[in-house]
Amino acid sequence: MKDVPIRERGIRVEVSVWVFTTEFLKAVKKSRDALGNYTPEVDGGYRIGKARTIQELRKLELGVTQLALGEKKTPGYLYIAPSGRIYDNLNRKSGLLTRQS
Repeated sequence: MKDVPIRERGIRVEVSVWVFTTEFLKAVKKSRDALGNYTPEVDGGYRIGKARTIQELRKLELGVTQLALGEKKTPGYLYIAPSGRIYDNLNRKSGLLTRQS
């Protein structure tokens, strides 16, 4: 199977995969404002890598699963596209994130 580029509106993008604590995801559900004021280091999220292809994304997902097995609480994880769109692990759009450089 050849590498399939991840696309957003026909443009090849690089997707960051972040891992979050369950507490952070609960806070996000309570208040959408939490997304705009979010900083990964403070709020318990950390990037585990970037993916340019579907295959790379699957490898990162596997890493998230292995990470979750090593923790008492299973972390949630989201894909954050460069546009700021957030997708949860079921690939549903779940909001906008203010871009931070």
